[in-house]
Amino acid sequence: MNGMALLPIWLFTSVCIWQLVLRKFGLAISAELSPIPIGTIFGMDDDPAARSALMYAIATHNSNPDNAIKFRVYSETVNIHSPFHMSSTMCSLMSTGIFAMFGSTSQHSHVTCQAHSEKFHMPFITNKLTGPIPPEPSPYMLFARPVYADAVVDLIKYYKWKRVEYIYDSDEGLLRVQYVYDRLKRENYALEMGFRRVANTDTAHEDLRRLDYGGMDEMMNIVLDVSSQRAYNQLLRQISEVGMNRHNYNYIIGSMDMESVDTSRFEHSGANLTGFQMIPATSPHVQDFLKHWRRLTPLVWPGAGGELRLDAALSVDAIESIKRALVIMVEDNRKVFYQTFRRKKIYNMNTTEGIPCNHKPPLPWMHGRAIYDALKKVRFEGLTGWFQYDVTGYRTNYSMDVLSVSMDTGMQQIGRWHSKYGMLSVNESWSYGSAYLPEIHTVGNEERQSWQKIITTILVSTYRTQVVVVIVVKDV
Repeated sequence: MNGMALLPIWLFTSVCIWQLVLRKFGLAISAELSPIPIGTIFGMDDDPAARSALMYAIATHNSNPDNAIKFRVYSETVNIHSPFHMSSTMCSLMSTGIFAMFGSTSQHSHVTCQAHSEKFHMPFITNKLTGPIPPEPSPYMLFARPVYADAVVDLIKYYKWKRVEYIYDSDEGLLRVQYVYDRLKRENYALEMGFRRVANTDTAHEDLRRLDYGGMDEMMNIVLDVSSQRAYNQLLRQISEVGMNRHNYNYIIGSMDMESVDTSRFEHSGANLTGFQMIPATSPHVQDFLKHWRRLTPLVWPGAGGELRLDAALSVDAIESIKRALVIMVEDNRKVFYQTFRRKKIYNMNTTEGIPCNHKPPLPWMHGRAIYDALKKVRFEGLTGWFQYDVTGYRTNYSMDVLSVSMDTGMQQIGRWHSKYGMLSVNESWSYGSAYLPEIHTVGNEERQSWQKIITTILVSTYRTQVVVVIVVKDV
């Protein structure tokens, strides 16, 4: 009987010990194993592939048993041009308790998003090009889509154009017009620039005819800077219909997804089209993702089952940057979220459930600054090439292939543009490899990249001897 009586005491003692252990470590363990909530916002007119790619990346990550950190996504579809709707949606998502936010924005709602992210310390990654150009610091906002205005400037200078007509259809386009003009003027580059806004890219025939009438016999150089892939395709179709695909027309396409633009009407015409391609099609990482992406059923994953478009690739890279930032934080301090999770709910500063907008006074997200700082430390090779934010939250150290379409040549690469090194054309040396060779090496758990800028000079004598001089300039 005495031995039997001791058993409950032993069990009681064991339970007490484990309660102390779990009280000390249980929340930290729970924080690592509990799904990390992420908020996402998509516009009503957004490419459905962007949402599908993000959700597929999350599902793939969560299904891997080796990944200790899992994610849970809260997603909303709103009118991103309405500051009121964006404000309401951001507050609704934050009240549920989210660690970071990814979403679409517009020039109309940019200030609202910036104000909310700064006020509540909520990291917000957008896949749109909004805000001032040149970029200015926007606390707690980060931009997965690079600013390509400098690439347009360098291409104008590369072609030595002296007059340009700049066609755009949005407020963002107007900002880029101003930036291109100001930079060329600042560099004392002699250029005449005309610009016009197209109200509706579906019905631009009359605007195009007026432009064509004014330059019937001249060499016409035109920059097309419109807001979507559909707008580019519609505009190029109408350009062909009004006969502006003649030999005296040259175009720069502002899209960073040139391979998704329908250029079929220009492959046997006299006009020349040049544009940018951000997704490196030959990258093993891209090829591996495409292998699975093309097998997905569009009924389940709208927009999937075919080629990978830029908005989808940016969504995947943005969520990957959030994942890597959180891993950095957990590896630095395994108890970083010790007081955040409680019964699978998010508590902020041990005071409020979620991050409510109506709390008086406002309580900023307790981990917001740390997540924002960790995001700016992230570096990796993504679906859009080298992915890295600078200190202001904008993409840096990225590159794009420069593609051209002209008569009877189809689409071909004529060079590469890098955000640091600028434009380099393709010549005989291209067979030796890319103009910028990324060297990726690991320091600790972090991938880093350095670039080699290769300048090749070809000297050919009258006796058919060829001398190739290769100068390698390393920049780490």
